[in-house]
Amino acid sequence: MEPARLGGTAGQGGGARARAAAAWRRRAGAPLAALLMLAVGCRGDDDPGAALPGQDAAGATDAAPNADAADAADAEATPGPPPAWTERGPFTVGVRELDLHDAPRDRDVPTLVWYPALDGGEPAAEYLLGLVLGEALEDAAPDEAAGPWPMVLFSHGFKGASAQSASVTEHLASWGYVVVAMDHLGNTLFDPDDDQVAAEVAQLRPGDVAFAAASVLTTMGGLVDATRVAVMGHSFGGFTALVVAGATSHIADARAACAAGDPSDIFCDYVPFMADDAVITLDPPLAGLRAAIYLAPGGYSALGADGLAGIRVPGLILGGTLDSTTPLDAEVRRIYQDHPQPVLLGEIDGAAHLSFTELCLLEGIGDALGDFCGGPDALDGHEVLRITAGLATAFLELNLRGDERARPWLTHPALDHLTMVAPDD
Repeated sequence: MEPARLGGTAGQGGGARARAAAAWRRRAGAPLAALLMLAVGCRGDDDPGAALPGQDAAGATDAAPNADAADAADAEATPGPPPAWTERGPFTVGVRELDLHDAPRDRDVPTLVWYPALDGGEPAAEYLLGLVLGEALEDAAPDEAAGPWPMVLFSHGFKGASAQSASVTEHLASWGYVVVAMDHLGNTLFDPDDDQVAAEVAQLRPGDVAFAAASVLTTMGGLVDATRVAVMGHSFGGFTALVVAGATSHIADARAACAAGDPSDIFCDYVPFMADDAVITLDPPLAGLRAAIYLAPGGYSALGADGLAGIRVPGLILGGTLDSTTPLDAEVRRIYQDHPQPVLLGEIDGAAHLSFTELCLLEGIGDALGDFCGGPDALDGHEVLRITAGLATAFLELNLRGDERARPWLTHPALDHLTMVAPDD
């Protein structure tokens, strides 16, 4: 099997939406893990895996040397036109695995960390059973002299994985961010399908994010600026990011919304497995949090306007016109409308639910996932990930580094296939 190269319609009715959610559980859980295993078996010994954008299959990169990195890190002090945020940044990227255990919760939280690094280190990292060839160097020495760096916490989607959006997480690290992505065990790509476990993990996810952040500050503290933190998540991870940003889900209210037939029903399969008085929140709030990014987020009915009102940081929301899992009308636009200001919404024409991940780029797997990858009308996955990475970078540069050049660019980025919605629109 030839690995895919990585990159770096809305308003579906309630019944169709429920069928899509059920199909996601059937097709994107253990069967997807099996597809990945099959894809690995079909690779030739000389097949290097899919390459991230800006990189050939052998791992060569078009990134600038670290000598130019200080210019990017001090962008807020540099007048002139905005940088090309959709292109890979100037830093070499390292990646390492952390085997973390949260003793009070008796819970393992395996974590990947991408970071600005010095040249050298092991060969380029491989993700998703070796089907994805990254540019990050495994266990490369961190670039501590140019730090400390802002931290971005990434929460994967339902039955996803910490490396599911590796082109985006590597891209952010290349612009001078420490990116921390944890596996939410019990709801990963390789876990069996179990709605009760999914309901339990939904309540544990925000704690996973907070624990991973605290652990990285302990183990890699000199590398991280704890006063400049952002959270980012995809799908179920977008719901998690909303909670980390300050939203609260009262399960009694969610149960009532589901019973009333709210079109935002992606959370409804799990509500019966939660106590009626359960509350999903993060207490205490995450220190240093300044921004949040939500990719194809869902779960509006489990939050509502009252639940979203507690969000205390600027937000960037991205959704796709071909997303039938968290549709624009039922989920994304409603979250945008009730998210406290300031908040931006970007709608990517031709993006489907998994277009924000690497999965749709893998030969055979993308086709097998059907509507989750958008089918024949979908925008090329590399372009979706390029747009996503560029917008995320600019948003973080504005909110974590104070680069005012990003403010007008974010509202009018002049990127094809993208419509930005600002509060006044």
